[in-house]
Order: sequence, then C-alpha cells, then structure tokens
Amino acid sequence: MDSLKIEQVRQVVIDSVEYVRRSDVAAFYADLVDKQATQFTILISVLCGIIVIVIGATWWWNYRDAKQQIKDEIETLKTSLVRMLRLQVREFEKKQQTFSQQYDSDKIALEEATKDNIEKGLKDIEERLKGQIDSYEEDHNKAIENLQKNTESAVKMDRAELSRLFALYTTSQKSYKSSISWLLNAAKLYKELEEEEILGHVIKALRNNVKEVDTISKEEIDSFIKDVRETIPPLMQTEKDEILSKLEELKEKSELGKNSN
Repeated sequence: MDSLKIEQVRQVVIDSVEYVRRSDVAAFYADLVDKQATQFTILISVLCGIIVIVIGATWWWNYRDAKQQIKDEIETLKTSLVRMLRLQVREFEKKQQTFSQQYDSDKIALEEATKDNIEKGLKDIEERLKGQIDSYEEDHNKAIENLQKNTESAVKMDRAELSRLFALYTTSQKSYKSSISWLLNAAKLYKELEEEEILGHVIKALRNNVKEVDTISKEEIDSFIKDVRETIPPLMQTEKDEILSKLEELKEKSELGKNSN
C-alpha cells in the first residue's frame, strides 16, 4: 500500500516538472528575474557612484583643510624654530661671554698659582739642597771625627804595644825600674783604649816587676805611686794594693837610706 502511494507521488512530481518545462511560465519568471537583477544592478551602481562622490568630496575637503593646517603648522613651527634659534644664539653669546671672563680669571689665577708654585718649588729645592749640604757636612765631619778617633786609637794602640814590648825587653834584661815605667805607660794607654783584658796582663806584670826592685829614688817612687793610683781600675784592687804596698816599702827604705847617710 505504501509502495503504491510513493509511486503515485513520484508520478505526480514527474508530471508537474514536465508540465512546467513545456509551458511558458518558466520563461516569464526567468525574464522577470533578469529585469529585477538589472534594476538592482543599476541601483547599486548609482549608490556606489554617490558613495564615491561623497567620499571624494570628503577627501578633497579634508585634503584642502589638512593642507591648510599643515601650512599653518609649518609657519608656526618655522616661527618657533626662529625664536628658539635666536634664544640659543643669545644663550650662546652669554655663555661665550661668561667663558671669556672665566678664562681671563682662570688665566690670572693659573699665572699666580704657577708663580707661587715656582717660588715654592725653588724654596723647597733650596731647603732640600741646604739640608743635603748640612747632612753631607755633618756626615763628613762625623767621618773625619771617626777617622781621627780611629787614627788616634791606632796610634795609641801602637804606642801601647811598643811600651809593652819595651817593658818585656827591659824585664828580660832585669832592668825592672825601666820596665815599671814602660808598663805604667802601657797601662795608661790600654785604659784609654778600654782594652781591659790586655790591661789586666800589664798590671799583673807590673806587680811582679815591682817585687823585683831593690832600690829606687823617692821621686821615681812618688811618680809611680801617682800613676798606679790613677791607672789601675777598681776591679783589680788586690793587685793595686800589692803594688802600692811594695812601693811604700821601697819609699820607706829609700828614706831610711838617706837618713842613715
């Protein structure tokens, strides 16, 4: 039943299409559509033309107004630039004048400072040279003084050694009185030279030689006693007492000999 209905509907549709195809209705509607399309095209073209004219007029008006505005802006900018340039020129002239004044002031200050520095430098050089000369003179004087002291010490040492050698020689010859004189002379020099070790040997030799003396004049004994007291240091007080005791005995002996005569 359903298949029959479908087939009937299908046949009706086919017949309707065939009828429309063969009739002039389709041509009428097609012609009508073409005319409406043409009218719409003309209308759209007119509207587009109006829009183009409006846009062009607007652009031209804006272009003219913008051109005038640009011209005015250029004139304004030109005026501003000229004014700015004049201000800059005036500012530059002021700075140039200030720089010129500052340059003159700095030049004078630099000349004065240079002069002061030169004078100060010369003064410093003079003081430094004076100090160097004084230092050289002081060092030179010290060197001469040290050389003189060393020379004197060397001479004293030579004299002391020579006196000690003569004392040794006279002792070997059993000339004890001469030996005592040379030993005292050597002792004085060694004491001045602060040669304590050698001085000790000389004092011991002096003590031994004094013991060997038998006779001696009172004047020589007084001279020997004075030299012993001035020469022999406190560290050798024992030897000093022995020598003085022996010299005092010789002195008493010498006085007794004179009285007996």
